[in-house]
Amino acid sequence: MSAPKMLPALLGGLFIGVLSSLPYIKGGNVCCCLWVVSGGALAAWLMQQNTARPITVGEGAIVGLLSGLAGTFVWIVWALLGMLLFSSTPFDMADFQRAMSEGGRDVPPEAREALENLSPAVMLVVGGVIWTVVSTVFATLGGLLGALMFRKKGGPTAGLPTAPPPAFTPPTFTPPAPVAPPPPFMPPPPSPPPAPPIDVAPPPIDLPPSSSWPAPPTDDPYVGDAPTNMIPARGPILPPSPKPPAPPAPPAPPSGAVPPPDREPDSH
Repeated sequence: MSAPKMLPALLGGLFIGVLSSLPYIKGGNVCCCLWVVSGGALAAWLMQQNTARPITVGEGAIVGLLSGLAGTFVWIVWALLGMLLFSSTPFDMADFQRAMSEGGRDVPPEAREALENLSPAVMLVVGGVIWTVVSTVFATLGGLLGALMFRKKGGPTAGLPTAPPPAFTPPTFTPPAPVAPPPPFMPPPPSPPPAPPIDVAPPPIDLPPSSSWPAPPTDDPYVGDAPTNMIPARGPILPPSPKPPAPPAPPAPPSGAVPPPDREPDSH
């Protein structure tokens, strides 16, 4: 969005035209066209005050140029009113003739006479053209300076209202699809009853009588130390083992001999 330029340019042109037309005050333009430069800077300042964002240097130059044109128009209107009401010209004729007499020695006499005899209307036209050039150039320079000095800090979007956040839209709720109910509970079928036990008697085992079992050997020194359970093994019936031969009887002592005393057997 472009910054408004018309009102700042008119106010800056009014400042230039009035101060450049008042007697004695207009002498400020002798110092680098002070009133013209100040009018361009004033126009740039007013434009910045009416704009939320920082103005650019180009916008300051344009509003300064417009204020110079407006100041030229005000200066010409002021000069016409002075000629019609007070029969005065915008230039001091005595100063003009003095300048021609001092600095116009190299000017031909015919040209000097023509310049001195110029009518106020011709001088107004010539002065208006010169003043237009001077006013537009220096007012544009003042607008540039005003844009640099009075612009707001920040980027191109500084001071602009920020866009409001987007309106909150609640999320739409879609109910889930109905879930099919589970099938009714069916108890498992009863297990079949167990088969009745089969009473199978083990086959009879033919064992020999205990009296026919072989006796343990007597020469085993560990016999009788611990009970020994004899578990018969299944299988074919073994024939009885043959009995060992009986030990020989000790010899009888001779008659009249004294038997030896009893002694404990030697321990193994």
